[in-house]
Amino acid sequence: MRFDIFYNRIYYCTYVISLFLHNYVIGKIYEWFLFRPLYKFRFVRRRYQKLYGWNSLDEFIKGLNCPHADFNSVFLNNHSNMLMGYIEIVTLLFLINIVMMTPRVGTWLRNIVFNHVFLFLMILGSFVLIIDYNFLWSNNKHKKYFEVFDKESSLKRKVWSLGVFLYCVIIFIGSLWTFGKLLS
Repeated sequence: MRFDIFYNRIYYCTYVISLFLHNYVIGKIYEWFLFRPLYKFRFVRRRYQKLYGWNSLDEFIKGLNCPHADFNSVFLNNHSNMLMGYIEIVTLLFLINIVMMTPRVGTWLRNIVFNHVFLFLMILGSFVLIIDYNFLWSNNKHKKYFEVFDKESSLKRKVWSLGVFLYCVIIFIGSLWTFGKLLS
């Protein structure tokens, strides 16, 4: 499998995970603490009735929870990007922690990382942004791959998304473990 396909597949899985969390966790919190109180204002009701023809609270909530609405597409893309950045940065930190555990190179790298944390994080973040730009965002490559991945079977999408979610949990635990070993 080519790296760009694999990378876009992981990004697609972060989108699916974000969509799931939005529909069943975060979306419910928004519904009760934002959408319902917001709908009580008369000018809000009139605005959305005029724009979209939503005449009831249920239509209002259903319309705002649609993943293709402008509000939610921005919301979901931000969560997908944050989750993708989390996967990249924690993976790189895990690998760097493993290198820092080696006796010869690790001591040198540990001194650099611990003495210049801010600079190290800036370099790491810049590296992640360059990778994301080249493989996801330039020429909207991710949209081409999303169309391909949307046509795949539901089982394949669920297995990949579950795998990415489990990877996030495992790499987080692994990073904490290696960092704990470095500090002890």
